[in-house]
Amino acid sequence: MLFDAFFTGHIAPLYASSIDQVRLKQAKAHIWQLFWMVLLSILVGLCAFWFSGDWRIALIAFGLSLVMSEVLYVQSYPYPKFERPGFFVYLAMCLFCIGGSALLVYAVEVAIKPIIYVFGSVMILVSVLTAGAQNPYRAALLRPYAELRSEVIQLFLGRLFPDLYLVTPTYIAVDALAGLQIFGNNFDEIESGEALAGKLNNNNIYLQKIKLIRVTKNNKGQSSRSTVFEGFWISLPNLHQNTTPVIVRKHRSAQVIDIFVEDTHRIEMENPEFEQYFDAVASNEFEARRILTPVMMEQLSHFAQNAPALQGVYWGFGQIHLAVKTNITLFEEDFAHEAKVRKALNETQEVLDAQLEMILALDKNG
Repeated sequence: MLFDAFFTGHIAPLYASSIDQVRLKQAKAHIWQLFWMVLLSILVGLCAFWFSGDWRIALIAFGLSLVMSEVLYVQSYPYPKFERPGFFVYLAMCLFCIGGSALLVYAVEVAIKPIIYVFGSVMILVSVLTAGAQNPYRAALLRPYAELRSEVIQLFLGRLFPDLYLVTPTYIAVDALAGLQIFGNNFDEIESGEALAGKLNNNNIYLQKIKLIRVTKNNKGQSSRSTVFEGFWISLPNLHQNTTPVIVRKHRSAQVIDIFVEDTHRIEMENPEFEQYFDAVASNEFEARRILTPVMMEQLSHFAQNAPALQGVYWGFGQIHLAVKTNITLFEEDFAHEAKVRKALNETQEVLDAQLEMILALDKNG
């Protein structure tokens, strides 16, 4: 199914039905309250000047009235729990409003008034806009964020990838992934993301988003973290029956020294394009050439050039493992925003389609 047709037919109606139209009208009407509150604060400032005859007192009265109006405006709207503004929103409103008013008061006393007037006015405007931005239309979502997210994901997988389902991410030991020799240089930690499991052509498949982190320390003992690999680890158990590991990994220059198991060595292949992208490593050359047929090498080279890019494949002990490099993360967008969800789901479909194409190619040529 085409993504645009799927989203228009299934996801968009879900968002339309999840919006409480009564509360949406309240949200629109609530914006006008801020407008009248700003006018009321200006009136308070003018009245203060009328009685005192001092612009400094008038500006102080205006600033205090405005900041109290903004806080009252933000607090008075019935936000869902997941949408309530945090402490830093109130802090920003108060600092910009009070700071802007203080600059205007200072401008009354100094000669370089225009510049200070501009800065003070801009700060007050930022404060008002910050308050106004706390009345988003998405606050009219009737159902909780987690429930809406779950329903969108179920529709997405059920319609576009019916053979896949969300699962709890597997705990992965660093040594286990390092032993596959397809994920780049040494790493110390693994951060796990969303995981999918299911079947493809009656074969079990498992996909998990991972980020491999290397932790280093300088002479002062300060730690720094760098990402060695970000993408997907794909596991295909029971797809091949070979027991001698055959490894295809990202090509490394001759200057790079790698540590392999004792009986492992790099094998020169006849495909120049394949050699440009990958190194073939195995202790049994016959087994490597049996798996890496000309057709297989051509397909692997093709997958290495596209996004997401294939970084490595491991055949061994009846299993296949793939490393697919991409920074796209599955289902971690803000599901309260329909437009953001549309973009995120479209990217998710593309990255899953690409990975399933790789799996099918390995299955067909296995």
